[in-house]
Amino acid sequence: KAAKDSIGLEQYFKAHKADYKWDAPHFKGFLVRCQDENIAKIAKAIVKNAEKDSVQSYLTQRLNTDSVKVVSCSYGLWEEGKNPMIDKFGLNKKNIEVKIDPAMPVVFMVGKKLKAPQEYTDVRSQVTTDYQDYLEKAWIEQLRAKYEVVINEEVMTKVKQQFSAR
Repeated sequence: KAAKDSIGLEQYFKAHKADYKWDAPHFKGFLVRCQDENIAKIAKAIVKNAEKDSVQSYLTQRLNTDSVKVVSCSYGLWEEGKNPMIDKFGLNKKNIEVKIDPAMPVVFMVGKKLKAPQEYTDVRSQVTTDYQDYLEKAWIEQLRAKYEVVINEEVMTKVKQQFSAR
């Protein structure tokens, strides 16, 4: 149930935000590689003005118009130290060597450095697991309040005898 309840996940995350921390900063945003500076200028305007969910399709539709690919865009949440290109361009690490594709030598990033998760989607799997546990505990409490637990002592004794005989 938790995985499908985006509103519940968001509310749970907001109420328990302090429980979710990272050991290293992350960069959340777009990594854009372009054929030249002119393409990069247009791409920057598109990334700046378009809705986050539409950026990649806008760039592809407006700039990659023929068989030649002039722009490439990736959106993500990257941890520091996991990707040299993100470290250099997104997290502004100076002494990082990166391999630049000669077909797309102009690289820029649009986004922000995060020290902790800002939205539940930044740590979705962990929040989903925690929220599911919370829902299950609440459900069990509700069942216990509604139904009395009765243990049949005779059956319990037989079960204990069977296990102790092994």
